[in-house]
This record gives sequence, C-alpha cells and structure tokens, in this order.
Amino acid sequence: MLANPHLTDVEWAALSPLVKPNKHARAVDDRVVALAFFLAEVRGVSLEMVGPALGVSGATLRTRRARWLADGTLPKLLERGAAVTARLRREQFGSSGDVMRQQAEAMERLAKLCGFD
Repeated sequence: MLANPHLTDVEWAALSPLVKPNKHARAVDDRVVALAFFLAEVRGVSLEMVGPALGVSGATLRTRRARWLADGTLPKLLERGAAVTARLRREQFGSSGDVMRQQAEAMERLAKLCGFD
C-alpha cells in the first residue's frame, strides 16, 4: 500500500487547468480531491474509503464528484491523468506480474478458507 500517495507537481501542473477555481473560502484543496478520485480508481474502492486517509470527508467528495461530473471536469481529469493512474497502480501493486501473483495467492487463500483444497 502507498505510504504517502500524492500528485507530483508536474502531474498537478498538467491537471489543474481542467479544474475551475472553487469559490468557497474553506474549500478542500482540489489537488487532494483529485488524488482521491485517482486512488479510488486504482484501489477499486469508493471515495468514502480513501477520503479519511487524505483528510477529506465523504460529503465533500460526493459534492465535488457531482459538480465535476456536471461541468465535465471529472472525465477530463481521469482521461488526462491516465499516467497518474498507472503510476499510482505501480506504486500500489508493483509490476503487472506482481499483481497477477498477488491475485492468484489471494484466490488460493480464499479457496482454502472456503474448504476447497
């Protein structure tokens, strides 16, 4: 698991022009919110699962998702951030061979737990 997931300065420089400025004074940093979307994608979990580790509430992430879907920002972020997703996936799981091995080992453990030897 990633110890300190982040968007690099170069990645954020490429992504930030897609995000309209937030007018709320206490708004959560868009960079952190964008990272939450990438991590949820990489880990295959809900936004609510990644939010707490980043200090972002589920309500904030749901609100931002609704706004970014409505204005077209979210699909553009995910498309332009394909390299971010790939990097986070490598950092999270290692090479694709490692992922396949980990999945096979997990399935073997599950089969044993279910009584299939």
